[in-house]
Amino acid sequence: METGKPLLNEIQHGLYSLDGSPNFTDENLVVAVHPFFRSYEGVRDDKYISRLNDFIRSRKNPILTLEEKHRTTSTARHYLSLGSKENRFFIKTRKNDSIPSEITLEELVEHIERLRNGKPVDLIGGYFFRNPDYLPDFGGCCGYIAEILSRENILFKALNIKFTLSATNLQMSISLKIGEKI
Repeated sequence: METGKPLLNEIQHGLYSLDGSPNFTDENLVVAVHPFFRSYEGVRDDKYISRLNDFIRSRKNPILTLEEKHRTTSTARHYLSLGSKENRFFIKTRKNDSIPSEITLEELVEHIERLRNGKPVDLIGGYFFRNPDYLPDFGGCCGYIAEILSRENILFKALNIKFTLSATNLQMSISLKIGEKI
């Protein structure tokens, strides 16, 4: 990294990038909500982190990461350590929350709409995937974003990096919640 050059560049109000404008692919936009939350709580889960790292490395499409404002730089550095720079975008959130800290929810939805390029959204991260009892009422940080997507009629599917069996159940439940088959 060049001296004096910021790690993240604000490319639109409240939307930061590691490497400039989006380069759209045939894959869906990934919205990652606090993807490394387990490590923030001191939980050592090497298998989860390894799968998440592999997922991030493998995706060439835009990944929009909603990350707590004070953790954004460390998460961006982690992405760089994975060799994952292109198509990586960030929106800063409040501490312990998925509500954006610098923009409105309406602006968040506008950024998602632009980055998804007319495709459904793949949603990962947060406590949402730890407890299927949240459904049909979404819970946790990722669940809150799922509620927003649902309310805005943005098709999405929940991807689960760790709990493969429950991910299928969540996807089915979510599709029923938003009235669309995924």
